[in-house]
Amino acid sequence: MIEQFFTFAGELFHTFSKIIMELLYPMASTDNNTVIELETVPPKPDLPIENSEKSPATASDPSKTITIPSDPKNASNGQIKPTLSDFLKWQWQLEGAVPANNNPGNYKFFYGGYMPIYGNVKRSVGGFAMFPTLAQGELYAATCTKGVIKHHPELTILTYLGGNGDWPGYAPSSDRNNPLDYATFVSSHLGVGINFLMKDLA
Repeated sequence: MIEQFFTFAGELFHTFSKIIMELLYPMASTDNNTVIELETVPPKPDLPIENSEKSPATASDPSKTITIPSDPKNASNGQIKPTLSDFLKWQWQLEGAVPANNNPGNYKFFYGGYMPIYGNVKRSVGGFAMFPTLAQGELYAATCTKGVIKHHPELTILTYLGGNGDWPGYAPSSDRNNPLDYATFVSSHLGVGINFLMKDLA
């Protein structure tokens, strides 16, 4: 009974956190109305994120690894500065969202409504947002992330995922996630540490 109570409490906190985040940032917009096209990657079977709709685990193909593009514009002291697009690609690989939802960030459905740019967003059986196209789902996730960074410039990769202060976290431990493992996975593929500031993503 006690274990069930804590499980329910954790799920309730996660849902509340997602609702708060979408209440604060659903109407954020990019500098223009161009849909952000990001390369999608297959879901990673290890380090599962609980309480989200997942596609069946698939074996990753070592021949199809993703590398950070060498863009001279982002170079600093001989090192390549990771971009928000890079961050999202690796984050989404761990999320492993159901492809049919076109919602790589696994965002819960927001009952407050969506901007027209996101199309006719529906609710899945599990309570997650279902976007008409993958590009719209990617745009929504990128815009929400930009909104969080704008309002919380102090967040690092670790605290963005695990929470800090009045920011509950994208994947907090209270939702049976492991923020440290999550942050280590993403940051290692970006070539930075877990304390890299989210605002410094190019």
